[in-house]
Amino acid sequence: MEGLVALDNLSLVVLVDNESDGISQPCSAADPSTTAASPGAVPRAAKYKSEISQHVSDVRGGRAGCLDFQTLAHAGHGLSVLLTAEVDGQSRTLLFDGGPSCQLLRHNAARLKAHVADVEAAVL
Repeated sequence: MEGLVALDNLSLVVLVDNESDGISQPCSAADPSTTAASPGAVPRAAKYKSEISQHVSDVRGGRAGCLDFQTLAHAGHGLSVLLTAEVDGQSRTLLFDGGPSCQLLRHNAARLKAHVADVEAAVL
């Protein structure tokens, strides 16, 4: 297709979603235990671990003293994703939706150390 460019890298940071259950397992499409090397396995794009699950692992592994929910990103109804595409050393950043509130978006962006100042366009 005319105008389409192959990307060297695409980074997605989910700033807001309704993931708030640190006990449930992620969907099978994001299962890091299934790799292309397994017979009949479908290759996965990336490993997935919810933020809460990661913090629980850190506490259990002695890398963190306790769970501090004030330092975690908060869940909200809806979805907001920061996409950064890279081609030939140049990057472009797009914000896909902002979630349900600007306060939640700001809070999570700060907690996730997302580079929202790099946003060039937004899709709502």
